Amino acid sequence: MIPKTDILEVGVAVGRGTGPELADVFVKVLNQLARHFSVQVKVYQSSRIYHSYHSLFSAGYDLQHIRDETALDATHYEDFCRKQAAQGTNVIFRTAFTAQSLYLVRQHLEAVKVEHFHKQSAEILLIRDQAQGFYTGSNTYSLDAVAVSRSCQFDKAIFNRIVTYSLSRARRCWGENTKIDSLTLVYKHHLFDGIFDVWAREWSQEHGLPIQFIQPDTMNRNILAFGVQGHQLIIAGNEYADIMEVLFLDMFGQGVQETSYSENVYLSPATSELVEYQTVHGSADDLTGKGIVNPSATLKAAATILERHGRCKGVESNMNNAIETMAQQKNCTPDQGGTSTTAAYVSAILHHLANLYSQPTTLSLAPRPSPIPTTPEVLPPNPHLPTLGLKTALLIIDFQQDFAASINASSPSLPTITNNISRLLSHIRTAQTQALPSPSPNPTSTSSPSIKDIEPIHIRFLSPPSHHPTPWTTRSARPANCVPGTPGAAFIPPIAPLPTERVFDKHALFDPFLLPAFERHLRARGIRHLILAGLYGDVCVDATARSGFQKGFWISVMKGCVGTLRAGVAEWESFAEEVYGARMVSVEELGVGAGGRGEGEALARFGDWATLGVRLEVGGWGKRRDCHFLKIDHFLSRENATNVHCVERLMQDWLSTRNHELVYFPRQQLLDLYRHRHG
Repeated sequence: MIPKTDILEVGVAVGRGTGPELADVFVKVLNQLARHFSVQVKVYQSSRIYHSYHSLFSAGYDLQHIRDETALDATHYEDFCRKQAAQGTNVIFRTAFTAQSLYLVRQHLEAVKVEHFHKQSAEILLIRDQAQGFYTGSNTYSLDAVAVSRSCQFDKAIFNRIVTYSLSRARRCWGENTKIDSLTLVYKHHLFDGIFDVWAREWSQEHGLPIQFIQPDTMNRNILAFGVQGHQLIIAGNEYADIMEVLFLDMFGQGVQETSYSENVYLSPATSELVEYQTVHGSADDLTGKGIVNPSATLKAAATILERHGRCKGVESNMNNAIETMAQQKNCTPDQGGTSTTAAYVSAILHHLANLYSQPTTLSLAPRPSPIPTTPEVLPPNPHLPTLGLKTALLIIDFQQDFAASINASSPSLPTITNNISRLLSHIRTAQTQALPSPSPNPTSTSSPSIKDIEPIHIRFLSPPSHHPTPWTTRSARPANCVPGTPGAAFIPPIAPLPTERVFDKHALFDPFLLPAFERHLRARGIRHLILAGLYGDVCVDATARSGFQKGFWISVMKGCVGTLRAGVAEWESFAEEVYGARMVSVEELGVGAGGRGEGEALARFGDWATLGVRLEVGGWGKRRDCHFLKIDHFLSRENATNVHCVERLMQDWLSTRNHELVYFPRQQLLDLYRHRHG
């Protein structure tokens, strides 16, 4: 039987100099190694060959032409990155090209470089800030071109994203159970009136660990005096990190720049943490066409992409071992003391790895884990429960002032939507703070989640002009909504998140799933069911439902809690039911209001036994008897029922044989009835 083939999609960007030679090596190696793992490679190569620093000057162009070419390279590559992210490609390989155009792209797409230096006794995870500072910004020339000034800025919002990503990456690198003692940011922070230290105190409170800025010279004195101890997480401005990279490579015995690659991550919401691997060495224009450029960094990058993004386990370490073997045999390019050509060296590496993978003990075609993390199926969905018996999140989407005036007339009125969402939030929060004891004296992890387990999550749309692509700014000449810092971006009162409730900000995005942190949060919390409310049903609520459904989440929509923009609300609800399998749930079904059904509310414990409120329906509507209380232990003894949901089903079966119906009571009403009958 032929194994199922996975597809790895990779973008490739090529610079001048030896870039085309190395790009050919990359594609060849990627394809040949992927075959050993039944992975099909799909390459999307940029249509432009980008300038190296040498190529910009070698033709004798004037200053203005160089500036124009630099801008063209930057614009083209930024557009290429955005398109790759939009089509779902999450990794790019790039050869070297001129730094000025690269840093314009890194500024716009908020790049960080991730560098992990490690040895047995200590590790540094260095997150290199490429989005801010002197390496970014713009130049201004004097009229006679004898003076130039460079202006740049630091942005708290960008710092926020870098800090959050750094902590997440550290946990991914070192394990969730490894304590991160502190986070150090290395910048010349004394030049900024103390504002960096104010921000650091805020981040310390937010993330629950010491976060501090330190001067670069102080950082180096500390390293020289005390060495590197344990796990050190460092964020550094490029001005410092660019210098320290070579020293850290040497300090940790991890080679030299000529044989190294680096990993850049674009944190802009527009690129969804797109990862770019690049050769650390330059374009080596002096070797162009000679066939002797060292491809080691390219080979390592290809192996890393296969392991981390193609799930080809072990190929990264096998490549490193192969390169080490070739070095011991002096089978390498002239810069490493050998005599091999680029082509001969690559062939030797591929031959070595082919022999390795041809051995039955090392070749594995077993299915690899899914790229989308999943939660084990503990309980099947129960359509009779508002939560489906699954861990659930209530997503309140874009319920903000700027959207209030444009709700479609077919929707419930804004006061109605506001009232329903407010009541629902209050109901969930009350259930969380005043939860009933477990129906079982020994509750287990397999108990079905109930109302108190629903997690409210607030999704906020923000539209800073800096995040607007050209199509966004020109569509229908629409004014910007929800600009940060304006009243229009505020939540519609009284809906507001508690300090303990998560808020995810979308910058000029309809779909929160374009924020990698959003999906990571859902997966980490074990959430499998999403209940949607907010604005607008046919725009951002729909985008959330669509992505959630495609990613394997169950979707419900709160009736009376959603307003649409253009489509009729009933029409959109019908569409969501048909296309996303969405269930329409009313606030009453979640136990809001008198007489409503609420999971966990029909049950109250009194001493060592519990009671259920049951109203008996005899002979149809209008012939009701008084409410009766039945001891639950009568049903617990049947079929080893151990939780309230089993009991409910057993009682439903028992009552249905007698033409009776089980009716649910709010907790307080049940308690009042019990006290009235039993004193």
